[in-house]
Amino acid sequence: MQKINTLDLLNCKAWQSAVLSIRGEAAHRLHNILLLKLNASGRYDNRINCDPKELSTLMGYKSTYQLKTARKALVSLGLWEYHESEKYDHNGRKQGFFSVPQRFLQPSNLQGMDMIPSKEATESKSEGLQGMD
Repeated sequence: MQKINTLDLLNCKAWQSAVLSIRGEAAHRLHNILLLKLNASGRYDNRINCDPKELSTLMGYKSTYQLKTARKALVSLGLWEYHESEKYDHNGRKQGFFSVPQRFLQPSNLQGMDMIPSKEATESKSEGLQGMD
C-alpha cells in the first residue's frame, strides 16, 4: 500500500469541487486540520486517528459540538469518511478515525474523474508532439 500523495489529492478536480462546497467556518477548520494531519502523518493506511477533544481544541473551540457538526458536513459532502469504533477512550468517548474516500486516493482510481495535469506532464506531452512532424 502506498502513501497518499497529498499533491495529487489537491490537484483532483473532484476533490477541489467538494472543497468548494464546504460551508461554515467549523467545517473549513476541520478540513484544513485533517489535511495537515494527513500530510504529516506518514501513515500508509489513510487513517487519521482523532481525539475529539484534541480536534476541538485545534479548531479553536471549547466543546465538541462544532466538531460533530463539521464532521457531519464533511462526511455528507463525500470529502472525508468517518469510521467510529466500538472502543471507548479513557474518558468514555467513542474512538474513531477519518480517512479519504477511496475514489480520491490514487490517479488510477480516478479514471472517470478529471485530473489537472502537472506543468511538467503538459510540457513533456507538447515536446513529444512537436517531434512527431
